[in-house]
Amino acid sequence: MEERLQKILANYGYGARRKCEELIIEGKIKVNGVVALIGQKADPERDEITINDEPIKTSNTRNVYVLLNKPAGYLCTKEDPYAEKTVMDLVKDVKYNLHPVGRLDKNTKGLLLLTNDGEFTNIITHPSFVINKKYVALIQGKVSKNDIETLQKGIILYGKKTSPCQINFRGYNKTKDMSTCEVIIHEGKKRQVRKMFASIEKPVKSLTRTELGPLTLKGVKEGTYRYLSMEEVNALKKVK
Repeated sequence: MEERLQKILANYGYGARRKCEELIIEGKIKVNGVVALIGQKADPERDEITINDEPIKTSNTRNVYVLLNKPAGYLCTKEDPYAEKTVMDLVKDVKYNLHPVGRLDKNTKGLLLLTNDGEFTNIITHPSFVINKKYVALIQGKVSKNDIETLQKGIILYGKKTSPCQINFRGYNKTKDMSTCEVIIHEGKKRQVRKMFASIEKPVKSLTRTELGPLTLKGVKEGTYRYLSMEEVNALKKVK
């Protein structure tokens, strides 16, 4: 059965449809030896579909969902020839074609999802999908009540004001001149939490995502992972 290439690629775990469209635009996808075009259809049972001249993997079609406790120093990318370490190094023993769902920047730790389900990724990362993301931030300097009120109202980031968020002050270490704050946002703008505190001249020294919707890091040590149950997957999809 013929389907659009981006849907086929998403179904076989090559990322959300938008990511798969990028692969086509970049000329990395071929159908029967010919560079594919956006909007093109194919039949994976009949046509030879390749990515970087390698046949796409169609045998492992079971959808799997992994919760990883990402350490600092790992890039959230499926492949990068210049990256010293990527999150894929931490899930090498998972025999499925996983990709990260969204991203954490290189120096941010904590909860990251990976899957081979492109449609799931498309749902979770779509701008219309509202899901709380909780972080614990270690911040240089003393964060004041006024600082918190300013950030909670939103700041201008990438030319647009961020949505209101919740910040809970958890303490100040006078000796180290460090504040600890819990930050809850539902957007996913690049380096958002770090840029929020940078806007009040209070740089983030350490950042960990501890929760994503109903999911937590409980029982998952740094650098390790666990599989999600279908109940957890369905609960995520239902978050509003």
